[in-house]
Amino acid sequence: MIDCINGDFSGDESYSNISDVTCDLCLMANYPEKFLRDLDFDSLSLTRPTWNETVFVRNDEFASLQCSYRQSASGSPELALIAGDSGTGKSWLANRLGQYIVANGGVFLKGKFDRLHQSQPFLALAAALNSYCDLSIEETNPERAIWISSKIRGALGQDACHLVRVIPTLSKIIVVDECEVGSEANQDCMDAQQRIYYLMYRFVETISIFSDRIIALFLDDLQWADGRFLASLIDANKRFFFLGCYRDDETGNDHPFLKMIESVQGLGVTTRIVKLECMDKDIVTKMLSNLLCLFPRLVRSLLEIVYYTTKGNPLFFSHLILSLHRDGLLCLSLTRRRWEWNEEKILSRSLPEDIAMLFSYRIGRLPSDVKSALCTLSCFGSSVEVDVIEKLEASLSNNLIDPLALTEKEGFVNKSNGKFQFFHDRIQEVLYSMIPEEQRCLYHMKYGLSLAELSLNANKKNTMLCVAVGQINLGGPSAISNDEQRLEIVKYNLAAGKMAVDMSEFHSAFHFFDNGITFLEKIYWKNHYALSLELHELAAECALITRDAFSLTVLTDQVLNYARSFEDTLNISYICMSTLGYASRISDSVEMGLDIMKKLGEELPRSFSDNCTEDRIKTTHTMLDEISVTKLLNYRMMTDKKKMMAMKFLCRLASVTHQVHPNLLPVVTLKMVELTIAHGMSSMSPIGFAYLGSLVAKLGNIKGGYKCASLAKSLVDKMNLKEVAGEVYWVSIKILCYIEPLPVANENQIDCEALALGAGDVTWACYSRLMYANGIFWSGSQLSVSADVYFRGRRFLMSQGHVTTENYLLLLQRSLLILIGADEGEFITDTN
Repeated sequence: MIDCINGDFSGDESYSNISDVTCDLCLMANYPEKFLRDLDFDSLSLTRPTWNETVFVRNDEFASLQCSYRQSASGSPELALIAGDSGTGKSWLANRLGQYIVANGGVFLKGKFDRLHQSQPFLALAAALNSYCDLSIEETNPERAIWISSKIRGALGQDACHLVRVIPTLSKIIVVDECEVGSEANQDCMDAQQRIYYLMYRFVETISIFSDRIIALFLDDLQWADGRFLASLIDANKRFFFLGCYRDDETGNDHPFLKMIESVQGLGVTTRIVKLECMDKDIVTKMLSNLLCLFPRLVRSLLEIVYYTTKGNPLFFSHLILSLHRDGLLCLSLTRRRWEWNEEKILSRSLPEDIAMLFSYRIGRLPSDVKSALCTLSCFGSSVEVDVIEKLEASLSNNLIDPLALTEKEGFVNKSNGKFQFFHDRIQEVLYSMIPEEQRCLYHMKYGLSLAELSLNANKKNTMLCVAVGQINLGGPSAISNDEQRLEIVKYNLAAGKMAVDMSEFHSAFHFFDNGITFLEKIYWKNHYALSLELHELAAECALITRDAFSLTVLTDQVLNYARSFEDTLNISYICMSTLGYASRISDSVEMGLDIMKKLGEELPRSFSDNCTEDRIKTTHTMLDEISVTKLLNYRMMTDKKKMMAMKFLCRLASVTHQVHPNLLPVVTLKMVELTIAHGMSSMSPIGFAYLGSLVAKLGNIKGGYKCASLAKSLVDKMNLKEVAGEVYWVSIKILCYIEPLPVANENQIDCEALALGAGDVTWACYSRLMYANGIFWSGSQLSVSADVYFRGRRFLMSQGHVTTENYLLLLQRSLLILIGADEGEFITDTN
């Protein structure tokens, strides 16, 4: 009877059973502002229905995510993932959790991966961590800002400048010298990508430890992410909450993202996956009732139409309701003071079969200039910097900014934080699909060339070049108009690739170099030999770092087929030798190295006799001992390029021969020292001196051996040779263990590990962790302490993917467990 004033209380609006009466009374009692009182027309939006968390229920899923966050906040790290098809409300639920986190004093950082943004290095993580730096400056008092800055700077050390290239706003927190940022980025380390992973790991670890607030990192669309780095990052931080969304219909069984989840679980991190399905009819009824502030029985006629059309997909449901409202089929009645509709009129029009059709219908009704601007925007993915669109507008003399501003009211695009961003990926996908396929490549090429010219003419290179060349590559060779343009595009890819290398993003760099090769075509080996060789060598280096064996084989074959001299094959041969070593084909790697040394005129014997080996080691050591340390530290530099390449191959040989050809190690070591004394010091020389010290020590001259190793360390420090630092320090510490007490010497392995990781040298970092664990045991520590060190060591080795050392430590761990009588599973499988 209460509602009679607002209707005729007949037909579908009348009560047919007591359960409807009970339901309505409960709603009036519990939510009087919605179901008892008339709508407040002064505060109600007259343009569209109002959405909030009471409309999109998902309360059980939200409670599960809250529980996961609280677990992480208490020190038990969890990886929370929201899975579901497109449009099921993954991002909405994640952002709702973000509001909860912020309301409870936490920090919520967001980043988004994009299918069309793969050419932009570390885009999602950089966006999230850049926003953290901005927040920390705004919210932190000056004293705390200085304190946090010192902690971050201490954790990153002198390599902080490399992370600033990826996270520019980090320079607001720590001071980085201009010369530091402008230096050659990756010529001082073994693996620049591993170094940037380590630095980002250290940064996140530091802010999670010293921040007075719980930090949550939300990464959207993980199905387009590189999950290898995320695995170790998640394991590292006890008070850092990780939340991600992904489309499970786009992640097959062999998808890299699923392998990342397995890696995280293998490291003992609890993974909570919240699966979102399309909503059932009862849930849609509640949503529609809450949205329109009408009893469930009153929305049944509209429900049947909406649910049949959308099948319960939240995105489709919400936009269909908005579409009906815009078309005047769902409107506010001033007389009845409620929402009303005419189901006959709704059914008389052709309703869309899916969300794509609905978006297409709505977009089709927009003015032509607005549609054109939206289609242009869709070519750049789900979001793009406003600055990019402004420059594109000026270059093309097309009106883009003003038309895009009109689309915010239509619910298509949002402009915030200096970016244009589509409200949902499906909107971008529909707009992109509306461009005829044969026209897309022309648009991409047109936009890319316009932006590339502007980016190269700018006083300061920036990521716009990566955006521009990414557009060019989406256009592809078929969009090229002439050979002059082709050569220009190749040079653009070369420049963008080098910029990506400078930012230590080798996946992106490889794609730039590879696209440059694709545009170049084989005929250019003849006409542009130097350019072709450079592209192939750079691409091969990236393929080596990213472990892309197939691409590396193809690139190697090309260089070996088209190289004009033996010298031009040396770089690619060195990469191949390294690849064989990484693939555990140690013998093949050694054989290739010996063959190259022979061709370089430095043929090596397979081994010496025992007596000959001892005599030659002593002779070389005596010769070296006659030269003062000061003179050696200031020795002339090697300039002969062939000898410098020979030292690189010898260095690689030294690193692998002790595994399968220990008799060859003295031969290689002595040759390195011989070339250094005869032709000058190279960046590889310290390795020769370090291994010579090890050989001398094995002959019983411990002090003499350590003197050689100390010389090697001094050369590394003086010449800032980070690339070889891990190996040199590791060899030196082995000798130091026979001079100083083992517990004291063993602590140096911790510094050695950090030094190696700072140079991206995972192999020697893992060896250091292995030796440290062994040292803890043999130095007489309590067995329970050793067991804990072994367990943590294995987790570290697993996170780095170093199976050989991890398996070796597992064997030692099992022996230790037998000694203490503990259950093997207590330390080996327990991850808490």
